[in-house]
Amino acid sequence: MEFRRILVPVDGSPCSDRAAEEAIKLGRVFGSTLTFLSVVDNPLRGLYGYSEGIGYYGDVFEALERAAGAALERGVAAAREAGLDAETRLVRERPPAEAILEAEPGFDLTVLGTHGRHGVDRVFLGSVTEGVLRRSRQPHLVVRCQEDRARDRD
Repeated sequence: MEFRRILVPVDGSPCSDRAAEEAIKLGRVFGSTLTFLSVVDNPLRGLYGYSEGIGYYGDVFEALERAAGAALERGVAAAREAGLDAETRLVRERPPAEAILEAEPGFDLTVLGTHGRHGVDRVFLGSVTEGVLRRSRQPHLVVRCQEDRARDRD
């Protein structure tokens, strides 16, 4: 199987940066084009049903968009430095798992980072990666974060 088009969801966390590094390594092997996807969801979704009426909503959303843009720029810069073609997609006002699932059919592989949460943390915080894996039939590479590996060894 060749992975000519790789989707790399990024959120600016060290975990997604680690997944991007692995996607770039794999992309170099296959000469892939990488698409870095970042999702800016409404942090108040479902809270009151009229989040735009809540003070500072615009400021919060703009800050999230700037952070997403920075994550996308880092990914593209790293991919291009490695000699790969790279592009970005920014999705607004969507739950991250849904945005990833909607984008996946155009790609040969999706590379996702995971924090590897267990137990109560996973129940309360959820997992975008888990949500994608449960609902998708596309190929995935799941990269577990270093800090989680170190904790699990202890």
